[in-house]
Amino acid sequence: MEAHAIAIEKPFSHSAAKFTALVDRLGGSEVAGLAHGEVEQMLKADGFELLRVLFEDHLNLRAQAMPQELAVKGSDGQTRTHRREMPRKLVTLFGMVELHARMGWHCAGSDTLCALDAELNLPPVIDSHSVRRRVAELASVIRRLG
Repeated sequence: MEAHAIAIEKPFSHSAAKFTALVDRLGGSEVAGLAHGEVEQMLKADGFELLRVLFEDHLNLRAQAMPQELAVKGSDGQTRTHRREMPRKLVTLFGMVELHARMGWHCAGSDTLCALDAELNLPPVIDSHSVRRRVAELASVIRRLG
């Protein structure tokens, strides 16, 4: 699993390359001799990696499409004029994704604001809402069984 930067002209080029590689692998001689269970496990792993890359490409496209304001005023009334790139990692159901083009605005004595975080409803922690929900579901099952 590698993170990658994307160009806005071809935002899903990495995803397309992953898909093509997966299709080529399925049609190749290496997989032709595998039992169905082995193919299924390979597809599970490679399929999740494809979904992870698709999600990462989508999030980075959204980040690049955000307006590039010169200043941002927070709900605290503070105007933030210092803009900087703030990459962020997010653990998802498909694996770790990284938002490369995420921008933050800052001023002395106040928190940094990232408009993308608000637009995407990102949690303040590294785990996505879906991951947190899945952990809670599993904890509930374990508690009932124990």
